Amino acid sequence: MASGSPTALLLDFDGTMADTVLPLAEIYAGFVARLGAGDAAPSFQEANGRDLAGLIVELAGRFVPERDPQLVWEEYWQDVRGAILAAPPCAGLLPLLDWTMAGGWKIGIATSGRSDLIAEWLRRHRLERYIHEVVGADLVSRAKPHPDVYLSLMDRLGATAGASIAIEDSTNGARAARAAGLPVILLGAPASEWQDDKNCYIAADLSAAAALIRRLHGRTGD
Repeated sequence: MASGSPTALLLDFDGTMADTVLPLAEIYAGFVARLGAGDAAPSFQEANGRDLAGLIVELAGRFVPERDPQLVWEEYWQDVRGAILAAPPCAGLLPLLDWTMAGGWKIGIATSGRSDLIAEWLRRHRLERYIHEVVGADLVSRAKPHPDVYLSLMDRLGATAGASIAIEDSTNGARAARAAGLPVILLGAPASEWQDDKNCYIAADLSAAAALIRRLHGRTGD
């Protein structure tokens, strides 16, 4: 990570800002079970952070070819949308946002979800004042693990990769951040592929991530 203050904090949404992982995992598991896909479908962990619409349409085409894949996706999306809007902020999010905002950082969201849904969630939780930009998969050509959402977000913020840091909770998201040249904090247990990457940091949760950012930033915080 470059010395000095990062110009931007770039946040994933699902599982990083919003506590959506369990309900979304349950929705996905139920969908796979109804398809009868079993082990032929990616696990939720493998699917997390990917182009969700593309995945659901692909699975529908393979396992229920008699149905319109787009209609299957729209039904799935309604369940996902409800779960996201009902999800509370993750523990530790507000102190992190307060600290970075007080430091004059730009804060953006890079997500595989839809930008309008994220904006609605932010309004419901009165968090929109913290966020300068939201870039969802609907605004770029390729979703995570490709770097497009991060590249677009940095462009909108006027930020550079060397002076910013991302926080992710999935391998696909971390791959997207690293492909964009960003240092990234990966929440949860480390995957083996990151052990030799000096620009990928591991933190148990957002509180630990905030402490790590303060240490990297050279401040103890308030």
